[in-house]
Amino acid sequence: MLFCIVTFNLWLHFNKLLTYLLTRCRKTHETLSDLHHDIRRLTVLAYPKLSAEARKEIACDRFTDAVGDPDFAVIVKERAPKSLDEALCISLRLEAWAKSMKRDRPEDDRPDRSDRGKQKVRFAAKPETPKKT
Repeated sequence: MLFCIVTFNLWLHFNKLLTYLLTRCRKTHETLSDLHHDIRRLTVLAYPKLSAEARKEIACDRFTDAVGDPDFAVIVKERAPKSLDEALCISLRLEAWAKSMKRDRPEDDRPDRSDRGKQKVRFAAKPETPKKT
């Protein structure tokens, strides 16, 4: 009877870890490195008897899904990372590029093309003065 209770408790524990791994999403101010570390930890705890190769593949898929942005996840998956560490490197690179693009071209500073008529016109030559007669 004790064996059944212990087995059931272990099953509940692994089921809880698996559920947490499957529903894990990146928090608002969480870094990709922190998410990477947590996914790795949860994968090892949820799948203790699985081979290392299978765990790498599962962890890589869960990491890309947990990033939170579906478009970002698709871009990372298109690069076909073979390990969790490779997925982290790709994600860090893409996030850095995205931030630098936003920093280089803020939306509010771009001139609006509809206001071209209101812009000052510069002349290359001096305007002609009327002749006195």
